Amino acid sequence: MAQFEIKDGVAIIPEGTTEIGYQAFYKCTLLESITIPDGVTKIGWDAFFSCTSLKSIIIPDSVTKIGMNAFSHCTSLECIPIPESVTVLGRGAFMGCKKLKKIVIKDVEDDIYFLTEILYDFQYEVEVELYYKDGRVAYLTFPEYGCKILLNKF
Repeated sequence: MAQFEIKDGVAIIPEGTTEIGYQAFYKCTLLESITIPDGVTKIGWDAFFSCTSLKSIIIPDSVTKIGMNAFSHCTSLECIPIPESVTVLGRGAFMGCKKLKKIVIKDVEDDIYFLTEILYDFQYEVEVELYYKDGRVAYLTFPEYGCKILLNKF
């Protein structure tokens, strides 16, 4: 498994890394930002669990899978754009991210049933933007302990 380094709050991921594995940055409170390099295809289960200082993350188009609880309890994370290449988003991926205000998902094909899995046990209001392949756009708000459609343009 690749070894990662944190320098001045930024994760340094070696060239050629293809996976951010299980609990790779688990409870790493020094981590403030990360740009995942091209070539990484999977962000593993609990990879960034409870990285309480993590504010920004850039996920490349090479990522296809984000595991269960991958960003769970990243309490400083405010926005996360999910690239269209991601086909699997694990249950509870953003659980406990109390500052998370926005999730953007592009190139959606069908139903949004997966949102209940992604936001499993989510207790804070978050805006979700869904951009469908056919041009439709949906804006959803998930308030505390519930779900309501804020605006839906079809």
